[in-house]
Amino acid sequence: MLTNYLTVNNLKVSNNLLSFVNDELLKGTDISVEKFWLGFDEAVHDLAPKNRELIEARENLQKKLMNGISKIGGKKLKYKNIKNF
Repeated sequence: MLTNYLTVNNLKVSNNLLSFVNDELLKGTDISVEKFWLGFDEAVHDLAPKNRELIEARENLQKKLMNGISKIGGKKLKYKNIKNF
């Protein structure tokens, strides 16, 4: 299934998400469509560097975890075995 994306400010937003936010999520609120997307765009771009840092930290932790698991081989996964890697 191909997803269609539209440009909203500096974001590429799927047509489904755009329709949901504009037609359903914001309905009955005092938040205009323009104000929402401007604020969301700003938040996404402000948080992007921190998000990259967190993804890198997660990848490093995953590598350490996988390396530790391979080192203990067929041993049961006990706290002391995991803690020591």
